[in-house]
Amino acid sequence: MNLVVFGASGATGRWLVELAVRQGHSVTAFVRRADSIARTDVRVVQGDVGDRAAVSEVLAGCDAALSALGTSRPLRSDPRVIQGVQHICDALGVRRFVYLSVGRTVMPVTFIVRREIADHRAKEAIIERSRCDATIVRAPLLTANSTAAGWPPRMARRDVAQLMLEQLSAPSRRVVTIFEPERSAA
Repeated sequence: MNLVVFGASGATGRWLVELAVRQGHSVTAFVRRADSIARTDVRVVQGDVGDRAAVSEVLAGCDAALSALGTSRPLRSDPRVIQGVQHICDALGVRRFVYLSVGRTVMPVTFIVRREIADHRAKEAIIERSRCDATIVRAPLLTANSTAAGWPPRMARRDVAQLMLEQLSAPSRRVVTIFEPERSAA
């Protein structure tokens, strides 16, 4: 499958690229800075998701897109990335799109990341209104290498990347929420 990964240079995006290549996909990494990925087995395209023409160009001819886009300004709203998700949806049309969002299990740090959470909800609304054959993956707190239940649950970035890739062949137009256990009253 010919895939485009947005946010390919981030911690989860790197795993998406790595696992997609291992699975035999043809991968294009769309990144802010071309030097942020030093791989010869993927096509690296430098661009800005806020640039409608750049997004349309990179998506031409692809089978699907995956997004692990993060904010360029931690702990702040990033309207350019929200606009970028709109550009992705517009350019994809009815093709496959898997988007990484955040789940409610991030609530212990909600006050700190409230703007980022609001941005994710805005991007989810764009995706839900679009014609994309989309799946939204709502993940818990992401870690470098450990997946653990408990409160708050955590998931290794590698594991969430694998789950996102599995969504390419799963039923679509849905939201997959990972680790949403009920908190015990005890």
